[in-house]
Amino acid sequence: MDIDSAMAGLGVATSELLGDKRHYRKTLARCVVDTILREFPGRRFCDLSVLELGAGAGFFAAAYAECYPDESPLTNLVQTDATPRDAGVLECDVGTLVERMGGRTFDLVVSLDFLSCLAFGAGLDPDDENDAYALGQLSDALPRVLRRGGAYYDFMASVPNSQFVLRFVPDYCSRRPGRFICVLDPEPPAATSSGPFGYRGGDQEDHDEPLLFVTFGVAGLLGHEPPAEPSAAGAPPLLRVAGFDAPLSYDELRERLRLPSEPPRARAFALKVLEFLFRDVNEGGCADNWELLAYVAVDGAHFGEVFEDDGDDLLPLFQQTYHAAAAFLRAAFKGRSESYEEVAVVDAFKAVAAEHLASCAVESTQADVGGTSACYTQRYQNALVSDGDPNGEGSFRCMLTKATPR
Repeated sequence: MDIDSAMAGLGVATSELLGDKRHYRKTLARCVVDTILREFPGRRFCDLSVLELGAGAGFFAAAYAECYPDESPLTNLVQTDATPRDAGVLECDVGTLVERMGGRTFDLVVSLDFLSCLAFGAGLDPDDENDAYALGQLSDALPRVLRRGGAYYDFMASVPNSQFVLRFVPDYCSRRPGRFICVLDPEPPAATSSGPFGYRGGDQEDHDEPLLFVTFGVAGLLGHEPPAEPSAAGAPPLLRVAGFDAPLSYDELRERLRLPSEPPRARAFALKVLEFLFRDVNEGGCADNWELLAYVAVDGAHFGEVFEDDGDDLLPLFQQTYHAAAAFLRAAFKGRSESYEEVAVVDAFKAVAAEHLASCAVESTQADVGGTSACYTQRYQNALVSDGDPNGEGSFRCMLTKATPR
């Protein structure tokens, strides 16, 4: 199968995906092979017994064949996925891995952009039979499918999957009651008059500032109070923010964040987002609200699932509103409270992977791979596609997670 057929099996317009691996497939395949062969000196990759998790439509096998046409085919590669998109991929999730392998063991287990998809923190709802603790299942399986001296390698070439954000946030907050949490890009795309409602994203200068989790205790820093005028009964409450002498109405906050007032549809939507973000702040925090919107902020493909009654053209305005509100809170509270914390999303990912893969010794390393491509560069936050036809030689920022059974 060629690479385009493999990607077509995904059933999506890959050019629109964050971190579309097709654009740097050759660089990624060589990175995987070179990294692993350093651990197996004197061996050929095609001679190693490899179990691949989350193989999808066979992307890695197709990219490998394109890069190494003179090498022997990967006859020792077993590709698995919970929802396969190619006949050559075995239907198998991490919970049934040991059973499906039937006692077979491998030199190594490999995955691409997979580990963060396992819903870290899953298993939180005992009443949901489908809420499996997938990462724990992987932890149990790895020592049983790896041969002595083998290891698991996950190559993450983009921001941790939005599923990680969705499940990490409530898990984090449940362990720290009363916490307020958001996901913040310290350098979001700038406003411009050429985009919908004066905002455009996705084509700005690349930067290396990481996505952050920003958290703090709400008490004393943020709260609601009723409108000052008795005649305003039924109006939205005012937002009391530490460092400000007077509480703010949501419209005043909208103006302070420089969100558009025209057309009326844009103003109404920005106010809707702000009111949703701070809706439950007097009940000890509003983690659930920020959890949901952080999910959309990390992966805009989910906008329609959350804002069903709003047009997709409002996604850029949502991104502007969310990031402006998060940056506003960060500026207001940083240094004002000992409860204030911020941690890079990738650092949170590292810590959670090490905690939950308890059967293994886990280490993570990060590197820029492939130099700078003339057509394509991938970073954690965004993908930059320049003029030209990316031929698979693009560069990317990779985080390698290696897990070795204890």
